[in-house]
Amino acid sequence: TSAGLVRTYKRLSEPREYVAAASIGDLVFFAGGRRPKGEFSQRVEMFDVRTAQRTDLQLGTGRYHLAAVAVPSRNIVLFAGGLAG
Repeated sequence: TSAGLVRTYKRLSEPREYVAAASIGDLVFFAGGRRPKGEFSQRVEMFDVRTAQRTDLQLGTGRYHLAAVAVPSRNIVLFAGGLAG
């Protein structure tokens, strides 16, 4: 935008909807979601906004409509609930 508030780093590794997101420090996490053909994603993508690098992680099972919360005092992000497939 003209105010410089929106910046595009990279696209997610796979298209999906109903993704959970949380951030802690310079890290932004996107987890789970439903892919275009209806499969539930196990993917967790961790983006470092300082370096513009992505690290791929995994949930124990594919989920969508899950919740995410950051706990800065412990330097962790938690994902819970949602629908599993």
